[in-house]
Amino acid sequence: MTNLLISFGSQARGEADSYSDTDLLEVTDVDSNDFKAASTLLMSQDRLLAASQTGSLFIKHVFSEGRLVAGTATDFAALTRSWQSAASYQDEIEENRDLLKLLAYVSSNQAGLAAAVDITICALRSILIRLLAERGEYLFSWAKLAERSLSVGLIHPRGPALIQAARRLKNLYRSGKDVIVPHSFVGTLIEATQPALGHVRLNVGGVVPYDLPDRCPERSYKQLRAMELVRAAHPNDRSFDRWSAWIADPRRFCIKAGY
Repeated sequence: MTNLLISFGSQARGEADSYSDTDLLEVTDVDSNDFKAASTLLMSQDRLLAASQTGSLFIKHVFSEGRLVAGTATDFAALTRSWQSAASYQDEIEENRDLLKLLAYVSSNQAGLAAAVDITICALRSILIRLLAERGEYLFSWAKLAERSLSVGLIHPRGPALIQAARRLKNLYRSGKDVIVPHSFVGTLIEATQPALGHVRLNVGGVVPYDLPDRCPERSYKQLRAMELVRAAHPNDRSFDRWSAWIADPRRFCIKAGY
């Protein structure tokens, strides 16, 4: 198979805004699961097929909405036919709900609140995608996710507007711009999406322990987000600067976690 370059995400859907990245997947002949550039994931054909045949929703996302940038349409079509749904996505749903346990450690400054918004909206998207996949529905754009989740009772009526506001705050935060997050916003967002999120203990302004990352699985996404909360709570501690590159690009830190 010749190499394929596939664009996916908001750019491929035509829904990109000024904060959107160009997400690219390059399928190669050699064993690889790495990054050639900040937004280009390299994945070998064998690794992609293994993920596809075990129901990876990342791969389903690429196949459903991907646009072929380079390579042959025949090869791309052959890969898309390999995808098989997993028997259940419940373990992944619970893993994302477990991530939300970090919200018990949120500093009351803007950095802490912005990180909490980011963690909440990322977990929410993953949970909604998988709850709908359990129903045999595969949606990945936020607009379609919010609309369908509201119609089946996974979020409350205020949910779509709050999700849109949270996405804007997350994008500003990730792009390094000044963010103003109202102190009540995270709690309001959680309440509006509670049917999907389940019970979440939010504690803003409490102690954020230095060893919070050590309580998480090594090199996990949860550990990285714990680092983010610790850094936000202790902005004058320069020893946490070493985490900045990982926090800016979580996929590099968690590259071995798979999809």
